[in-house]
Amino acid sequence: MAYALWTSGVRSSSKWVEVNHGGTVNALLSLQDESPLKAEDKMLHVSSLSFDSSVAQLFHPFSQGACVVLIKINFSIDDVRDIIEVVQRHRVSVIELTPSLLNRVNPSDVVPPVRLVYISGETCPLNVAKIWSQKVPTYNLYGSTETSIYTHVARLLPDHMRVMIGRSLPNTLCYILDDQMRPVFIGVVGKLWIGGTAPARGYRNREDLTKSKFIDNTFHPHDGGMIFNTGDLARWQSDGQIEYLNHQDTQFKYHDNRIELDEIERCILDLKNSHNTQFSPQEAAVIVYNNDENAKESKQIYLCAYVTPTSVDLVKLKQRVNILLPSFMCPTYFITLDRLPLTNNGKINRNALSNLPIVDLTKSKNKPHKYQQTIQRKIHEIWCFLLKLDFVDPEESFFDIGGNSLLYLKLIGTIQKQFFAGRLSSLQPLIESWFDTTNIYAQTILIENSLKKNQIICRDRQICATKRRLRAHIKTLRSAHSPTMRIIKPTSRKSSAIFNFSPNNNLLDYPQVNIHLVFQQLFFK
Repeated sequence: MAYALWTSGVRSSSKWVEVNHGGTVNALLSLQDESPLKAEDKMLHVSSLSFDSSVAQLFHPFSQGACVVLIKINFSIDDVRDIIEVVQRHRVSVIELTPSLLNRVNPSDVVPPVRLVYISGETCPLNVAKIWSQKVPTYNLYGSTETSIYTHVARLLPDHMRVMIGRSLPNTLCYILDDQMRPVFIGVVGKLWIGGTAPARGYRNREDLTKSKFIDNTFHPHDGGMIFNTGDLARWQSDGQIEYLNHQDTQFKYHDNRIELDEIERCILDLKNSHNTQFSPQEAAVIVYNNDENAKESKQIYLCAYVTPTSVDLVKLKQRVNILLPSFMCPTYFITLDRLPLTNNGKINRNALSNLPIVDLTKSKNKPHKYQQTIQRKIHEIWCFLLKLDFVDPEESFFDIGGNSLLYLKLIGTIQKQFFAGRLSSLQPLIESWFDTTNIYAQTILIENSLKKNQIICRDRQICATKRRLRAHIKTLRSAHSPTMRIIKPTSRKSSAIFNFSPNNNLLDYPQVNIHLVFQQLFFK
């Protein structure tokens, strides 16, 4: 065993990982073959010693006779000025940073002396890859603690439209398998498994977990090795490179739809490339947020997007995202921060984000609306009850303030029970109409029109019934051979309108006769 590191996943508990000498040495030598260091190079050491990237930042330059420059002890991971200062003072030529940290460094501040850049630890956004690959040779490194630091490396170029993790290092076996442990075809998404010299011994004192993550390599049984389940989703490209998609822990079942947080983040960041303005986002992180202790039962969970800097036009950003993504993937909340919180290793600290208060600046800033109409007040009460809110602006969409399709169906049922109980279902608004009216103003108009329609239909039915009675009465009169029928309709106390016709005429051909009224006088000559 070369070393043991304490690690934990997004959802799993912490555990000790025992790493072999063979895997570590193979990773360092292979990295040297892909991107050679020189004896005169100086490499910046930023990572904490508790992370496996620190092993590469120490022993890769040492193995080539190069120098290691240590960052100061009280270094703040959120302040890139310390990095820039050390790079300039000591003429550092090689740096390895996470995309989140590298995105905060302006290439012109460190190039030169920096001549080589490694990106590791997180998924590299396309905009970061393009910016840095235009200035210096830039490599994307992929690996995990359980697979001896790095297993894949890819040279990033400015004209690339996707960020790849490249090909596996020498003596490293790579498999992309489906749920039945069968290899997938090119372009098909599967789970990434790593074999060869890379897999670690396992987890100390966690035999059950070791057996579930490290299994015998049945694809190359003569090697007698193990393969490790990275938990990452990836797919083969036609040129033999691998495209990393996301980790399984970033997938969530959100209102019966499977979503990938990484995909939403990439969509937000890609807007910077297509709309290169001062209002474009520099960083983005999407988390699943809930404000209800019983969120799983009530399904009161929301997607919350944090972006930097604070100058981002959130309204325009939200409009663009709503166009590009399906509704169930669009974040409910958009919040700007000066900078995203980072862990000690330079990765985005999502736990810290989940503890921040929700203040969405895309919402209406108007004073609370006073609901005057009875219908509006009742609708507002129903909205507040279902969304667990104290107030809702009448112009805000149900889906922009935490609502979802399942909750909206419940809203429709509650409103119909409130306003249309006892009425024929054919007289209620169509379901399509409800989904075209997603704010209180529009729903008020829809309900008012439907109620008026109900009144008109009821009145028409009364008219039809009266017509039937009149026809029956006229038929009786005709059978009695009455020569003339006169109807007197009073128009005032002193005058009246008189209509004369024979029984052979149709009474209903006289629109002037208001058949709603009971005839004041009906007699015959």
